[in-house]
Amino acid sequence: MREIGVRVKLVERGFIRTNFPNAEELSKDRSLREFDAATSHNLSTRWADGVESVVAAEVIFTAATDGTDQLRYTVGEDARLWASQRGTQDDATFFEGMRALFGQ
Repeated sequence: MREIGVRVKLVERGFIRTNFPNAEELSKDRSLREFDAATSHNLSTRWADGVESVVAAEVIFTAATDGTDQLRYTVGEDARLWASQRGTQDDATFFEGMRALFGQ
């Protein structure tokens, strides 16, 4: 795909300030509760402490327009930490930490 100008970029983000924790208000009729842990107070606080969405947009724009072959871009200190952990931990350890963080 490179020959026709297609490049792959990964934007790995941490918590970003959005209204996601309040999205449940829009879906009170749903019967599935998969996202309850993600809207818990603990994670709502993390979202509130995350980077501004404009920072994420700037990283996405850079990834899309920098003309390089750089594969990975991270948004936020938490994402940088997770990427570092991913590179130094075995799969089981890393995913155990992610499950603990996200209440699963």
